[in-house]
Amino acid sequence: MNIKDRFIQEYAPLVKQFIEEIKGVNSEGLPAPHLPVYGAGYDDPENYKIAFVGWETRENVNLKEFISLYQESSIKAVRESSIKAVLEWWDEDFSEEEGFIFANGYHNHSGNDFWGFIFKFLSVFYNKNDWREVKDGKFPAILKSFVWANLESIERFEITDRGLSANIEDYNKVKKASLVFEKASYLVNVFSPKIIIVLRWQEDDSWLTESYGCRAIRIADHLDYYFIESTKTHIFWSAHPGWLARNKRIPETISTIIEAIHQKQIFNSFPGEDWLKLEKERPGQMENLKEQLKAQAFANNLTVVDEDWGTGGESYFYFKISPSKRNTSICFGFDSGFKDFSIGVEITYQSEGYTTLKNEISKKLIPIIGSDNQYTNWAYLHYFDDDLKNWETNPEVWEGIESGKTADTLMGKVKEIQEALKDLDL
Repeated sequence: MNIKDRFIQEYAPLVKQFIEEIKGVNSEGLPAPHLPVYGAGYDDPENYKIAFVGWETRENVNLKEFISLYQESSIKAVRESSIKAVLEWWDEDFSEEEGFIFANGYHNHSGNDFWGFIFKFLSVFYNKNDWREVKDGKFPAILKSFVWANLESIERFEITDRGLSANIEDYNKVKKASLVFEKASYLVNVFSPKIIIVLRWQEDDSWLTESYGCRAIRIADHLDYYFIESTKTHIFWSAHPGWLARNKRIPETISTIIEAIHQKQIFNSFPGEDWLKLEKERPGQMENLKEQLKAQAFANNLTVVDEDWGTGGESYFYFKISPSKRNTSICFGFDSGFKDFSIGVEITYQSEGYTTLKNEISKKLIPIIGSDNQYTNWAYLHYFDDDLKNWETNPEVWEGIESGKTADTLMGKVKEIQEALKDLDL
C-alpha cells in the first residue's frame, strides 16, 4: 500500500468523526483542521523520510469551505471524491507547479521562524551552502522530500482575525472535536518517518507517549530525544524556532541534531556528515589562523586581543595600535559564526575632536577598503559583500589557512589601514 492509500485509510475515518462532532456550529471564520502534508518525493525509496512537526497554522479561516467539500452524499463516487478533496486540502502548499507556497508565503524571510528553521536544517542535512538557496527552490527535490504536520490541528482562536461572525463557543466545539487528529501514531502509521523533529517545547508530550511507551532523554537544553522501538523512529523534540532564535540557539540546535543523527547511525550515510566533518575541523583551523595573525601582528608592532572570534554570535579579533592615546584598534568581526565578515576601526576614548577624526578615518579608508556603515560606536566599519562575506560557503578561505594565504590577505588589509591612518592623531 502506498502513502496516499495509507493516508486515506488512516485519516478518512478521523475526518468523518470530526465533521459529525461539529454539526450545527457556525463555521464562519473558523479554522479548518491541519492534516499532515508531504512532498511528491517523500515516497521515493531513496528518500531519508524526515517529518517536521510544528505547533499550529496561522490565518486559517476556511472551515466552512472544508465542510462544504466534505458534503455527505448517497452516491458513493461523490462521497469518496469529497473525502479525497478534504484530505488533499493542504496539498497545494507542496506543489512545485505552484512554486512551493510554504517556501514563499509562510515565513518572515529572516530564517528565524518555523520555516526558516526547516530550510536551515535541510541545508545542513543535505550539505548545501546557503539555506536561502534551498528556500528559493534551487534544489526542488529537497523541498519535496519531507512531511509537515502540527501538534495542534486547530490553531488558537486569537491567532487570526476571526472577524465579527466567528463565535468562541463554536470554536471551542471545533477545537474539542479536532483532538481526534492529534496523535503521533497516525503520522507514524502513514509515513513511517525515520526522523521526526518536533518544534514546540511543552511539558506535555502525550501527543507521542500516549501511543508509544518511549521516554524523553535530554541531549541538550530544550532538546529531548525519543526512540520508538517498534517502528525504529527517532524523535528530536525542541523549542519553537521563535524561542530558539531569540536565544541564539538555532545553529546550535541544528548542529546537535545532525551530530546525534550521525552518532546513532540512523542512516548508513547522509550528506550532512560532510558538513559535520567541516564543523569539527574549523575550530582547529581558526586557531591556526589566529596564531598566524598573531605572528604577523607582532612584526607590525600590533597587540592582539581575541574575543572568541569565529565562535557563536558576534565575535571579534583586535589589533591594538601602539602607541595610541585614544586606545585605537583595527578589528575583524563576524556577526554569527563565520558569517558577515567585517573590518573596522574602534576608538575607546571618544573625547573632544572624535567626530572630526571619525570623518577623517572614513574618508581615508573608503577608497581602499570600501564603504563605511556609519555606526556611531565605530570610527569606521565595513561589511564585505565579496567572497569574504560568508566564510561558511567559501572553501578558499579554509584552504588558504594551511598555506598561509588567508592570513597574508587579512594582514594585508590591516597594513593598508595602518598606512592610511599613520598621520592621524589616534
